[in-house]
Amino acid sequence: MDLDQIIKEIMSDADFCKPDMAGVYMVCVRKRDDCLRYVGREKILYIGSSQNIRKRLNNRKHPYLLAYQRFDDISVYTRSYLTDNYKELELQLIKKLRPILNKAGK
Repeated sequence: MDLDQIIKEIMSDADFCKPDMAGVYMVCVRKRDDCLRYVGREKILYIGSSQNIRKRLNNRKHPYLLAYQRFDDISVYTRSYLTDNYKELELQLIKKLRPILNKAGK
């Protein structure tokens, strides 16, 4: 599967559960209005990878939890793609999508 197909698959559905498997994850945000409807475009804040995505995202100092705690009018959520080749895929996604919280994306 090429990188564009992987990105399309990742972006097709938000993960509300955090898998306890190896893969790549994206921390995304999207603004809400007073009626909790989404407005504006989705933005990718951070791309990471782990052997256990759930364990990584539950870390108190992870950008996902920090963003979730700080924003009231913005939905913070993750998207993930399970793969054993997660380190290489993470670097490719950061290079292509350039999320603002990844140093390699700047």
